[in-house]
Amino acid sequence: GLRARASVGTGYKEPSLRENFAATPFEVGNPGLEPEESRSWEVGLEQALLAGRLTLAANYFDQRFRNLIQYNGGAAPGSPNYSNVARATARGVELTGDFRPVRHVVIAASYTRLMTRVDDPGFSSGAGEAFVDGKPLIRRPKHSARLDARARLLDRIGAGLGVTYLGRRADVDFRPFPSVRTALPGVVTIDADAELDLLRPAAGRPWLTATLRAENLTDRRYETVVGFRGRGRAVYAGARVGI
Repeated sequence: GLRARASVGTGYKEPSLRENFAATPFEVGNPGLEPEESRSWEVGLEQALLAGRLTLAANYFDQRFRNLIQYNGGAAPGSPNYSNVARATARGVELTGDFRPVRHVVIAASYTRLMTRVDDPGFSSGAGEAFVDGKPLIRRPKHSARLDARARLLDRIGAGLGVTYLGRRADVDFRPFPSVRTALPGVVTIDADAELDLLRPAAGRPWLTATLRAENLTDRRYETVVGFRGRGRAVYAGARVGI
């Protein structure tokens, strides 16, 4: 019941049209920008226990980002403001578990410990910048976790409950001048969903399932970015139909 896995990958993000071709008194694009690039690898182990009813897994990952595009407010008039200068690293451990105590019930949990670091701040030089040499990347929580429980009831009703935790994360408050480095507090949000089979699949007729989903069920107030409130309680109702 023991599995080992490993992967290696690369990725890129093209410059935006603004970064390439902006032409204003305060912003000049750079058509010669290279894509932002990343290289990553991960290794992990997965163990099945209790006749397959419990699965535990652990992964270690490492990501390197280079050619990050940065705005230079001190560029000479008429010169491009954007250049590929910054570099960063992200690495960490992810732990997951999947438990099926009885038929039609699944409990899943995950935890991530993330460590990020700015390796080259590029044009940034102040303590209140987004890129500070040796400091963590902004808006990436060091600790995050998720717990989900799903059940099938009376063979027609499905229900789920999810709890998400985002830990404290660094950010920059750009409202004062100069900007100041700050932190966003941790937050816990709760999601829930349910579905009801109104018409079950049968030969010659369609099937119909009604769905209901709620995000941030307790309407928890939090900020995803300094000064910008995260989405409050949201409820969605719908249906799925098929033949």
